[in-house]
Amino acid sequence: ILTTDRLQVSEIETNFLGGLLRGQWELAWSNGLVMTGSGRLERIDLALLSSSLLPITRLEGELSGELAVSGRGDSWTGLWQAASAQMKFKAVRGNLHGLDIGEAGRRGAGATVRAGTTRFDALEGNLQLVPGSIQLRDMRLEAGAISASGQVTAGRDGLIDGRLMMAAQTSAATIRVPLALSGRLPALTLTAGR
Repeated sequence: ILTTDRLQVSEIETNFLGGLLRGQWELAWSNGLVMTGSGRLERIDLALLSSSLLPITRLEGELSGELAVSGRGDSWTGLWQAASAQMKFKAVRGNLHGLDIGEAGRRGAGATVRAGTTRFDALEGNLQLVPGSIQLRDMRLEAGAISASGQVTAGRDGLIDGRLMMAAQTSAATIRVPLALSGRLPALTLTAGR
């Protein structure tokens, strides 16, 4: 629907990065440019997503979630530079390349791991993109007998800072190891604490 001061697009349904995107989007221009939108992502291919939108990361799996975007600016460029997005997501049957959470936990306090892969059954959390950074909160990863939870922040320059708590279930007990995540994408380091 196009009126004198806004464009509304509803009932969007499109193939997107190997999956589906459903939602709506609105752009108004009576007082600068204002954008809002929301949608549902279903079965997005994480390998396609990371290669096209986040080329310095390597992810695999299938992503679904609820997405909301907003932005305000005096120009088209300014609108997108000030845009923010929030997404509650869940990824299944995937791989995080460049991180081996299980190995960092197995090595114990003081150990440093700089490479590897973490295979996961499920990875979920709340993702927030704001100008200058990406924040991943309430993250929970399930990978067989190993799980991890915590939060991670990535700056526009690729610097990563995160805190995770890894838990490994054995036949006798649950072992918990705090992990610090640092580095600059794509070179990341996991350091085990006490």
